[in-house]
Amino acid sequence: MSTKTDRIITVPKVVRDGIIADNAVMSVNALTDLGVSSGELRGPGFVRLLHGVFTPASNPELGSEGLKCRAAVVATDSRAIVCGPSALRLFGVQLPSRFAADTRVHLLFRRANHQPQRNRCPPTARCGADSNPDDPGNASDGPN
Repeated sequence: MSTKTDRIITVPKVVRDGIIADNAVMSVNALTDLGVSSGELRGPGFVRLLHGVFTPASNPELGSEGLKCRAAVVATDSRAIVCGPSALRLFGVQLPSRFAADTRVHLLFRRANHQPQRNRCPPTARCGADSNPDDPGNASDGPN
């Protein structure tokens, strides 16, 4: 039986003491910042996962769903999260047969102009510190 902590997907530490880990998934910019040349990226030491995203050829996860999802998130500059059938596959959920041929990575993006929403009540609702939680017309979640 798996516990909740068994299901947490962590992003591994990709660089330690200047050495790139085998399971690293990094953008071209991050790799060049570490001193990797474009010639080295085209060589046998790295595998291109997506446009601008590479992993070491020694990565034990090559071809896995998790690696594809991590590459997609790196390609978006970490502005997206994995969702839908892709996220369910990562958690080992058995999907209906209609998703069997769907090999896409599903991502959810936050809007560029996203602002945190304030917890406001609509003008017609009576909520807040002055409201009576026992009042049936109250829109707050008071005791019933």
